[in-house]
Amino acid sequence: MRIPLIDGLLRRLGAGGSQTTDLQKWEAKHRQTIAADLKPIWQHLAEDLIFVDVGANIGLFSEAILEGRPKAKGFLFEPVKDMHSRCAARFGSDPRITLENFALGQESGQATIFKARYNPGGNSLVEELMFDKRDVSEVVENPDHESEEIQIEVFDDYAKSKGLDFVHFIKTDTEGFDYRVLQGMMGFLNACEPKPLILSELMSEEYHPFWADQAKVLQQLYDMGYGKVDMSNMEKVQDFLFVHKG
Repeated sequence: MRIPLIDGLLRRLGAGGSQTTDLQKWEAKHRQTIAADLKPIWQHLAEDLIFVDVGANIGLFSEAILEGRPKAKGFLFEPVKDMHSRCAARFGSDPRITLENFALGQESGQATIFKARYNPGGNSLVEELMFDKRDVSEVVENPDHESEEIQIEVFDDYAKSKGLDFVHFIKTDTEGFDYRVLQGMMGFLNACEPKPLILSELMSEEYHPFWADQAKVLQQLYDMGYGKVDMSNMEKVQDFLFVHKG
C-alpha cells in the first residue's frame, strides 16, 4: 500500500496504541488512498470486470471495486493469516470473491513474511526492506516486527488450475515483492488477449534493494507492448498504471 512501510500517522501512534484503534485509523486513511488510485481508471473498468488483487490485506481495495462495479468478480491473494481472516469476514460467502491464503511470486515454496505492528499494510517478503538501515530507509528505528511462515504460489500455475485465461485488471501491492509477483504472471499475460490493465506498487532506484530485478521485469512488460511509465521523478514508493498499447 503506498505507505512504503510506515506513514506519519502510524509513526505517531507507535506500539502503545490499541491494535483495534490503530487498524481503524489505518483503514480510514487507506480508503482515501484507494479512492485516489481508482479515480482515474474507473472509466477503463468494465461493468462485468474480472480482477486480481494481489496483497489483498483486509479487502478494502476489492471492496471498493465491488462497490463501483457490482457485477465484478475478483480473485484475491493474502498470505498473512490474520489479514486473510479479516478479509474473509468482510466478504463472507460472496460468490463474486475467490479468496486464497497464499502469496504470489515467481516460484512456489515456503517463505517468511515480516509484519510491522505499527503498519497493518506493511507486511513484506523482502527482508532487506523490513530491516533496512540505509539513510533512505523509511523504517522506524528498532521497529516492532513479527514474522510468519507463508506459502508462495505462481499465478501462471494458479490460472491454469482454475481455467482462467483472461482478466481485465490486475492490482499488486506487496511491499517490494511486486516485481516477483509480475514475473510469475508473464506466461498468463503473454497469452491473455486483450491485455489487462496493471496497477502495481513500485519502488525507486535509491530505495529498492532489488531495483535492477524490478527494472528487468518492467522491461518484459514493455516488450509485451505495455506503454512505458515515467519513473524519473517518482516517490520512494508509488503506484503505476500499465496500459497495453493495443
